[in-house]
Amino acid sequence: MSENLQLESPYRTPSSLNKEIYPLRWRPALVEDPPDISGLPSIDDALYLVKHHLDQHYRFFDEESFIRNLQEFYSDNSLQKATDNRLWFVHFLLVLAFGNAFLLRSRSYRSPPGSKFFLRAMSLLPDYADLWTEGILAVEVLALAGLCLYSIDHREPAHVHITQAIRIAQPDGLHTDLPEHELGLDTVTRCRNLWWTLYVMDRHVSSSLGLPMIVQDSDITTVLNPARAGSRRDATLILHVKLSYLFPPS
Repeated sequence: MSENLQLESPYRTPSSLNKEIYPLRWRPALVEDPPDISGLPSIDDALYLVKHHLDQHYRFFDEESFIRNLQEFYSDNSLQKATDNRLWFVHFLLVLAFGNAFLLRSRSYRSPPGSKFFLRAMSLLPDYADLWTEGILAVEVLALAGLCLYSIDHREPAHVHITQAIRIAQPDGLHTDLPEHELGLDTVTRCRNLWWTLYVMDRHVSSSLGLPMIVQDSDITTVLNPARAGSRRDATLILHVKLSYLFPPS
């Protein structure tokens, strides 16, 4: 706080900001401007990133519906799809950004891996006030944006995005025991996976900044989905949650 107010104080808290962090700047795109769909990978490369590089440890999307939208995007009038489903397109760009970070392993100071897709996604991201109406998709997008920021040591902005994701998730009851008979098993499973992804991210990011958790365990009534037989993805998420519970932020 003293730094933001330009005050000298002997009690400054340490900040993660330093000159080693990749500089990231983007300008919000106008709502009436069509999204930029140039330079995207082929559908085969995009599917590879989705299936093998993102959804193994965390759950930022429902794979079946995401791939269906992806196939529609590549099959016919991609620009119209991106325009009509702007937030989904932002989601897709973030998936590409994080997937490319695994493949490229760039050491360039000026451009972190996947940055061109990340910056394009963030410029298209709707205003936070409008995101409230997008429900689960908004939560997934904000959480993934937070992970992208955290992966390049932008921890404070990552914490802000994860906080926003949790604040949108709570009114929809993702932290509660949602009724399967009303919403259906698929929807409840998606909500549970997303909530526990937020939980793990909150633990990691908050502790890295020396901050308390955004949500306390006593406020959570949802349960972990039981692991399906032979599913490494399910077992991995359950293990992450249990480790986060065992080692909470101090």
